[in-house]
Amino acid sequence: EIANILLSHCVKTSSKKLKVKIMQALHLIASTKDISVLDPLPLPRPAGPSPPSVPQPLHHIVVSLALKQLYNIDPNARRRSIDVIASVTPNIPESMAQALEMVSKFVSDPDPRVRSSAFQGVLTLHQRGTPLHAGTVSGTASDAGLYHSAVMALNDDYEEVRTMAVRTVWVVSAHFPDLAVGSDSRRLVDDAFMKISDAVMDGSVIVRTAACRLLGALHGVSLALLLQTLSKELLSTSTGQGRLQIAHTKAADTAGTQLAEGDISLLLYDTLNDMGAGAAGAFIHALEDEYMEVRMAAVDSLAELATRVLAPSSQPAQAEGALASRLAPSLFSRHAMDFLVDMFNDEIEAVRVNAIHSVRKVGVGLSGSQSPLREEQLHVVLAVLEDASSDVRQAVHRLLASLRLANITCLHATIQALLANMSKYPSDQASIFTTLRALGQAHPVFTEFLVSKLLHMDPRFAQVEPDCEDLFYVATMIVVLNSAQHNASILALLPPFCMHHYRYLKDRYPAYFPLLDEDHGTTADRAPHVDQGLDDVRRFMEGSLGTLRSVHALLSRGSFNEAGRVVDQCVASIKRVTVLQAGNVEADHHRGPFYYTAQFHALSLQSLQTLVSVEACLAYGGDRIHHAKRDRAGRTTSTGITSATGRGLILRSYQMQHLYLGLSAEIQATLMAWRLFGRMLISYSAAKDGHSRTEGDASSVMRVQRQIQHLMKHIETQGLGPQMEDLTQLLQAVLDSLGSEGTPSPSLLSLVPVILRMSKYLAQHILDMGKQQVRCASATLHNPAPNTPERPREYPASYPLQIPFEGTLYNIHNPSQVVIVVTLPNSHRIISPILPEHLVRVRPLQYQLKTTLHLALGGYNIPPNQEATPISLCLASMFGPDPEGLEGHSDTPSREAPSGVFSTTSRSGQAAGVVLITQPLKYYVLP
Repeated sequence: EIANILLSHCVKTSSKKLKVKIMQALHLIASTKDISVLDPLPLPRPAGPSPPSVPQPLHHIVVSLALKQLYNIDPNARRRSIDVIASVTPNIPESMAQALEMVSKFVSDPDPRVRSSAFQGVLTLHQRGTPLHAGTVSGTASDAGLYHSAVMALNDDYEEVRTMAVRTVWVVSAHFPDLAVGSDSRRLVDDAFMKISDAVMDGSVIVRTAACRLLGALHGVSLALLLQTLSKELLSTSTGQGRLQIAHTKAADTAGTQLAEGDISLLLYDTLNDMGAGAAGAFIHALEDEYMEVRMAAVDSLAELATRVLAPSSQPAQAEGALASRLAPSLFSRHAMDFLVDMFNDEIEAVRVNAIHSVRKVGVGLSGSQSPLREEQLHVVLAVLEDASSDVRQAVHRLLASLRLANITCLHATIQALLANMSKYPSDQASIFTTLRALGQAHPVFTEFLVSKLLHMDPRFAQVEPDCEDLFYVATMIVVLNSAQHNASILALLPPFCMHHYRYLKDRYPAYFPLLDEDHGTTADRAPHVDQGLDDVRRFMEGSLGTLRSVHALLSRGSFNEAGRVVDQCVASIKRVTVLQAGNVEADHHRGPFYYTAQFHALSLQSLQTLVSVEACLAYGGDRIHHAKRDRAGRTTSTGITSATGRGLILRSYQMQHLYLGLSAEIQATLMAWRLFGRMLISYSAAKDGHSRTEGDASSVMRVQRQIQHLMKHIETQGLGPQMEDLTQLLQAVLDSLGSEGTPSPSLLSLVPVILRMSKYLAQHILDMGKQQVRCASATLHNPAPNTPERPREYPASYPLQIPFEGTLYNIHNPSQVVIVVTLPNSHRIISPILPEHLVRVRPLQYQLKTTLHLALGGYNIPPNQEATPISLCLASMFGPDPEGLEGHSDTPSREAPSGVFSTTSRSGQAAGVVLITQPLKYYVLP
């Protein structure tokens, strides 16, 4: 209706400005809604009876209106028409090609706004799938061509046009990199690289930023041109043999000019004459720009190019003669490291952090036979450890942990700098310990020659036993013992007391000390690691789980005690795998590959134990026995089916679904079936407590019915009908037996056969829960550390309590859902979200957390100047609103219900669930 009103006004009005505004409004409607309207200006028809008007798609009518305004004298009308044609033209190859040809004609329009919109329209059409043809790119004598027009627009007087021209040059060169252009038939990607490099020195900061970003996005650029961006000296020509000289020491070139260490002297062929004039010193100018946006973009592009040239597939498709064979790919990367390291001294913190991350990115690619950092570069890196910003220091720690140092002197200087850093900034202890562990593991040979220096050993004097609580001694032992893990000869150099200290330190700091075989002086692998015994562990798990195939048959025969013993034996076997695969460290990457899979199986087997007990209860008399439990002799005793029995199944299923990664759609649907089973048990328990045939009876049955309908809808929307046809049929049969909503509800006692049918299905498909390997969200908290009532955290009662939070998060799929949960002594919970900037991505699914928790505890009746009050701190993950709901389900631990899952209300006011990632940390505070 709105579109029809706008179209009628567009026909009636004579105002050009109003027509443009109406066209904009119709453009927005056509972009978001697929509707059809009557054409207000139909084509003339022959005389005679007219057929009825047929509604046309709105976007067709909007495009026709834009075509009429395309050559309007008003530049604003032409600009809006181009936007409409580029974004609303029907996605038909012929129509899109015509639109591209039409829009590209306006790149030389007299009005700069129209020129900018024309370039944007070309890019929009290309993003929608319109191909660019070589003829469109190079043009003919009469047609300058799109690429040539974009190059000419780089000198436009308006920055909007130049910005769009830079993007157009990049898009065209990315699609036709090897197309020959110019009088010397150079490659298009090289020509575009030079043109974009020219834009790095543009007068507009917006154009310079865009150019710097796009330099790193060009693939297959000649290595000679890349090197030219790091030298302000133009590449000269020579009739002799082209050669390349890198001044590793101060020396004179052929012209007698002194070359500083690391500088480049290039003599190129006649075929490359004046080729690098546009690229001369592009990155040098960009890294020295006065605007941080330009420097940030330059650092990103330089790191991207330096990393990409190391890949074998990064070389150009066309050979460059003898010069290409003489230019080593690592040459550009190593020279780029000099400029990136220089950016460590930038005045802006964000630029320094970005430069440090970029050096780490390039250094990982360069790590090979030699260190990516020279000794003088390492001194610059170590000097940054004195930076007042914790983010900069943390970035340097991660950089040092990823590099391979050049020699023993570099390793010793790095260790001493980190120890001095810990003395000045005690809050960096966890990060420094992690860095020292990585340094020890990466340099076992160098460490062997530093043992006496690090431990202050002198053969002329008796060795004084250090204090195990001395953090500097602990840090030194982290380096030495992690090196001993790969170099057993180090253990023979240690004083006798070191191995006694090792046992204590291994228990005190399990994340930083390896497992060593003290008897044989070698490293030990008492727990299976990633590459050891995987086949044995897999076969053991498959054999243990295979015994569950008999559970369904045993339950069908009524052998509940026998079925219970089978499940108990399987639980013990799976827990054994969990213990072996856990290792002796807290870090996620040190655990075996089957640790979380075994953990997931252990949770599913706990639910199976509940299922066996429920069947035994119902078989032995539902009116008298409410829950089945086996005593030490294996006999069945009664404890009662309570609401906690069903609640335990529900909470455990939420924990398995939202804490573990890698679950298939079938497993998630099965977990929803377990929740339905738990809901049936809760309803049955309510009926057995004397609430049957009441309003609560009908409400409980209706809740079960809605949950069944929700599960059936989920199976349908996920396309699981063929795979889970038996479950769908079972749910439909259960729904039919309970009746539909609005019909008189049967007695809740009729749930007994329904529960038995669901129980048999879940027992029969228990093995489907373990068909794939899974991972679990986890975290290691470095700060805060647990304290004691004697040494609580004191804070002014009138001010918020500030608690620094630092840690490492593993297997986190959506970091925006991670929150901090604070539980007060009165059981009140405070849920504090974590800002995205406080989570730094280290690698896929792994994040570094550094934030400060602000707690205003004045309104929670915590008496000041009294005894210390304990609060509970932990990390958790929130999951969205669930139609099945968590209302009434708390995380109070019980025999049946696991702790760590509870319901809450999100900031938007919707119901949400919370599952704990870490164990609660008891923290004492004193106002």
